[in-house]
Amino acid sequence: MKGDEAAKEKGMKILAGCIIFGIILIVAPSIPGWLMGIDITNPQSGALPGNLVGLLGKLLTAVQWAGAFLLVFGLIYGGYEYVKEEH
Repeated sequence: MKGDEAAKEKGMKILAGCIIFGIILIVAPSIPGWLMGIDITNPQSGALPGNLVGLLGKLLTAVQWAGAFLLVFGLIYGGYEYVKEEH
């Protein structure tokens, strides 16, 4: 019985972490713009070089895709840990 409770607690921690990570992933594109005070998606002329804007866009997209993959994996693993039973 004690192993089941520990597994459920571990699963709940993983699921809670995934929810927090998902929220961070949603706001991730706006964080660099907020830190620099520049709208990354539509910068003012001369604020950032054009190549840098393209690179930042690609980097943010890659981070979002990697984060989405990790989020799905974490949800699956957390759900498995939550429902698995010790025999």
